Amino acid sequence: LTVTTGSAGITVGNVGSGANGVLGSVSLTSGTAMTLNAVNATGTINVATLTGNLTIAGNISTTNTGNSAITLNAGQSTAAGTSTGGNLIISGTRSITTGTGGRATLYTGSISASTGLTALIGSGSGNFRYNSDEATSGYATALSSGIYAIYRERPTLTITADNKSMTYGDATPTLTATITGNQNGDTNAQILSGGASLAITSSGTSTSGNYIFGSHTIGASGATNGLGYNISYTSGTLSVSKRSATVSGITAANKVYDASRTATVSVSGATFSNLMSGDLITISSTGLFDTKNVGDGKTVTLTSTYGGADLN
Repeated sequence: LTVTTGSAGITVGNVGSGANGVLGSVSLTSGTAMTLNAVNATGTINVATLTGNLTIAGNISTTNTGNSAITLNAGQSTAAGTSTGGNLIISGTRSITTGTGGRATLYTGSISASTGLTALIGSGSGNFRYNSDEATSGYATALSSGIYAIYRERPTLTITADNKSMTYGDATPTLTATITGNQNGDTNAQILSGGASLAITSSGTSTSGNYIFGSHTIGASGATNGLGYNISYTSGTLSVSKRSATVSGITAANKVYDASRTATVSVSGATFSNLMSGDLITISSTGLFDTKNVGDGKTVTLTSTYGGADLN
């Protein structure tokens, strides 16, 4: 059975079922919207609207076992990448079946407007493709047997590098990402044929090779997908806090009373604890005795200035 209409939409009753028996092949094309009731065939079933919705209001079945056993196409005249032009609408609970090993391919426009399609195909089944039509395959993961939905719309999967924090000199935290924008229950494993690379992309390391105090950009890139998504990336931030260090070994010399509080201070024996090996830190100090009076074991108050390439 072959039927082609012009610009008018049509409603097709039960085809090859009931008293009509079973048909061989079925080809129906409508210039605009079509409502299709039950179809029962032994050959291929090919139903399309050139523009407008294709509403499935009955069960569609064939015993054909080929890769083109059933093809339903809403908005055939609209190119891949465009969500408008016509959508498949599954009215009620319907079944679309082929012979063993056969394939049913359902072409549609908009993800959100293709009512009932996710439930029919099976959320999370991996049988969804995007940015494609009957002439253009915008996906890399091949189709097999079973039932597939192919959307002209191209959704965006966003890979966001997660923010991380650390103390200067500690081990760099494991970089991770959050993925959003999955459609139809598609899992990350189903979508991504190659995962994103995560790296700290901003410069700023110390002499010892550690990321310095402050903020560093975590970039994501390089993911590949097999289902036809567009992939976008959002950077994260590595926040490095300062490391605490203490200094010891500064000495003050004895002096003869001179009516001042000034102390002679030496930093030649100064050492830093908790300093990263290889980092360059300098110190200079001045000191004041607690009083100008003569005494033993007097307290010296230090005023220290720190410098060096790795101070901050």
